Amino acid sequence: MTILLRRGIAWCVFSVAIVSNTSAQSTLRFAIVPFTNTSGVPEHQWIGAGIAETLSMKLETIIELDVLPNIIEVDSPNHRVDSESTLLTWPKTLDLARNRGASILITGDQQQLNGHLRFTARLIDLETGTEIDTIDVEGTVENVFLLQDKLSEATLKAIEKVIHAKALNSLANDEGENSSKSDSPSALSRKRPSPRRIGDIKGLPPATMRNPHTLPSLISLKTTEPASTVTNRPIIRARRASKPPTIDGILKESIWTNAALINDFTQTNPVEGAIPTETTEVRVTYDDDNLYFGFHAQYTDPGQMRANHVDRDQIRRDDWIAVMFDTFQDQQRAYRFSVNPFGVQGDAIIEGGRRMRGPPGGGGDTSWNALFESSGVIVHDGWTAEVAIPFKSLRYPDRGDAEHTWGFQITRTLQTKDETLVWSPMTRNIAGVLPQMGTLTGLSGLSASRNLEILPTATAIQLGELTDTEYVDGDVQPDIGLNVKYGVKSNLTADFTFNPDFSQIESDRPQIEVNRRFPLFFPELRPFFLEGQEIFSTPGRVNLVHTRTIVDPQLGAKLTGKTGKATLGVLVTNDESAGNFEDRDQVGFGQDAKVLIGRARYDLYSESYVGAIVTDREFLESFSRVAGIDGRFRIGQTHSAEFIAVASSNRDLNGVAKNGPLFDFGFRRDSRRLSYRLQYNSIDPEFGTAAGFVRRVDTRRLDADIEYDWWPEHWLISWGPGFSYMRNVDHSGVLQDEEFRTDLSFRFKKNIFLRADARREMEHFQSIDFYKTRFSMRNGISSNRRFSVFYSFNWGNQIRFIDNPFLGKAFEYDVNLTILPTSRLSTQFSIDTSRFTDARINQRVFDVKILRTFTTYQFTNRLLVRNILEHNTGNGKVGINLLITYRVNAGTVFYIGYDDRLQEGIFLDRDRFYSHQLQRQRRAFFTKFQFLFRY
Repeated sequence: MTILLRRGIAWCVFSVAIVSNTSAQSTLRFAIVPFTNTSGVPEHQWIGAGIAETLSMKLETIIELDVLPNIIEVDSPNHRVDSESTLLTWPKTLDLARNRGASILITGDQQQLNGHLRFTARLIDLETGTEIDTIDVEGTVENVFLLQDKLSEATLKAIEKVIHAKALNSLANDEGENSSKSDSPSALSRKRPSPRRIGDIKGLPPATMRNPHTLPSLISLKTTEPASTVTNRPIIRARRASKPPTIDGILKESIWTNAALINDFTQTNPVEGAIPTETTEVRVTYDDDNLYFGFHAQYTDPGQMRANHVDRDQIRRDDWIAVMFDTFQDQQRAYRFSVNPFGVQGDAIIEGGRRMRGPPGGGGDTSWNALFESSGVIVHDGWTAEVAIPFKSLRYPDRGDAEHTWGFQITRTLQTKDETLVWSPMTRNIAGVLPQMGTLTGLSGLSASRNLEILPTATAIQLGELTDTEYVDGDVQPDIGLNVKYGVKSNLTADFTFNPDFSQIESDRPQIEVNRRFPLFFPELRPFFLEGQEIFSTPGRVNLVHTRTIVDPQLGAKLTGKTGKATLGVLVTNDESAGNFEDRDQVGFGQDAKVLIGRARYDLYSESYVGAIVTDREFLESFSRVAGIDGRFRIGQTHSAEFIAVASSNRDLNGVAKNGPLFDFGFRRDSRRLSYRLQYNSIDPEFGTAAGFVRRVDTRRLDADIEYDWWPEHWLISWGPGFSYMRNVDHSGVLQDEEFRTDLSFRFKKNIFLRADARREMEHFQSIDFYKTRFSMRNGISSNRRFSVFYSFNWGNQIRFIDNPFLGKAFEYDVNLTILPTSRLSTQFSIDTSRFTDARINQRVFDVKILRTFTTYQFTNRLLVRNILEHNTGNGKVGINLLITYRVNAGTVFYIGYDDRLQEGIFLDRDRFYSHQLQRQRRAFFTKFQFLFRY
């Protein structure tokens, strides 16, 4: 193709064939005119034509062009031309483009002031005369050619978006009456406000159809990026930085001018696929050691911003921006890094195969902690932040000198508007977050040095306890421990621990234990076991690896990571608690148990794998062993299946053996409207594991549920009914449980939800079939920056689980209230209640309440004071916990705290303390200091 130029003015038209699902073809044609020299500097007049020529040449390599043979001389919308140009009015320019068959006009302007240069490109819909999109790049005059390249890349992305929208419109026209009234084009045009866009494409299809990836292979593009043509996901190429930025949250350094710019986002909530109401700019660059991000989150009304000084991983109530990396590009798991407007950090592991609930980039396993640097500041139009993520904090394939290609996504939340934005478009019509990520390329020459982390820990505690005769304060007990992490390879990590400190800075959250038929589950809180715990997870209802069963280890080692398509995890440790007998003459006194856990997974394809697991705990002649296989399989865009089959072998200290299998299979569909699930679980009466958590054995349980959602996407975002059925039969054929449930849920604007359900149940207990009718309601309101409340009610028939059971009336309610009077002070108040009445005589049997307050004052991003107060009316226990934390980063932290446990005397010992006066059971003063050395 030849582009004709005369006196710096160029005109060309190119076309793209769009194929609809009816095989009909139409042509979408684009026209380019020179950019306007709005600064009026004569010596820079050539730049406008140069931009047009650069864009044409760039686009020619991507999209087949059809250049008109005529040379047309036009001016710009501002009517600025040089003295040799033919003056045409803006309406005539539009008419000329239409007469040439063009559908979209590409134009813009250039501005120069004191050596600073800004290019602005605009896409004009010639059918309506309105502006579709605006692209801005800026920098110095010395970098004019680099700015032209950046503008070309950004404009190409905007053009691809228009092409996809037009293709979707073609499909929408074929759908005819299938589109709902609430999703009609006219309704959508009212839902698409944007401060930077003055018009929309006429006839844009419904929100449910606006995601490019729902049209694979519809548009034929010539590209060297296979990932884009196969999955139609956006691509960003990171640029290498000449020097690292200072991480202070201020985007003033030249590194950000030359960084790759991302400013094209779409909504996932409240209107899926709609144009954002606010502008977001993300800049990406890197060097040998770190990946750098610069964020600029803008607001038309900055007063709507939610920003608080909080502790690490506590930013979920704030506005935040998150980046996610699928470093192996296998769609099995991803790393998430997020910051709020003050630069407070959050991080997590996002597992594949998980349904998208809440904002993409939210949730996940937040117990994972990575070392990275961040800072944020509030500016006049929003907030800016800088983030430096060391490559040592990530696991990724060893590609030598070859270029890395990672799955990549950016998410921004605006809590006041209940709005979520993503860079790579997402839809609930495709299950999962990872398959809908874009691509990050251009990373090469990454540091190949091995990651070595040494984390010494020093603790001291003075513990006082109530004995049989009196309360006694103990002596100060100092202790030291050591944790070592070594990166065997960039994708394989070894962890070692000696005398680890497993003291918990925060105690388990209390749960109501009265009238419970099965044991309660308490999550793991200890750092050594939290590292890499996602690798050891398995599908199904039984937790085969529950490290809380390892009470008091002295030595531990762990190897986790990935090589090729295989993910590996091995944990070896001892447990000194096994030999803690009161009788020193008892066999095994002072000896420890040995624990081995092994896990392997082999990736098949997106969010799919087959795996194996073994666990073994041995003490003296007793043992508890489990071995089995599992798998997960993605089926199309919305369906998935998973299974696990294991066998257990156990022998206790008396030589009694028990052996039994477990099997679990699940099949589900997750989509925007219709979702359903079918799951079957069988646990043998003889099944057991000392390394896991099993709530109940001797079950053969079937679960089936279905739900449907409508999406008005107005003041009512979505609503819909759901139905479920559960049936549980033991291995002797006796029906143990049966439940029919129906529910109705609503999601409103401004972070409000409501859910109500009714259930008819049968529960078999002590050879009696009890029939129950129960109801529940849950409501959450988080519309205010300083106040949020969540509460639930549960009432109806319930069994009194005693030797002579009977059916009574139960009433339970939970309330969680959060108040943030300032950006540094937050208080969470919760009350959990359970009340039971004997309906036969209308007499109250018990009324238990657990009251808890969690108050934090954050002096700086590093220094905070936290206080927890708890009171359980059911057992008369009172807890007081005060903690001062100084956190330098994810590894270096200093704690000093006080913990006091009291109980009403009448609950503690009726003979000695027959009153409700509080008696101290235990009191502790403690300090903990750990310092992370990374090499």
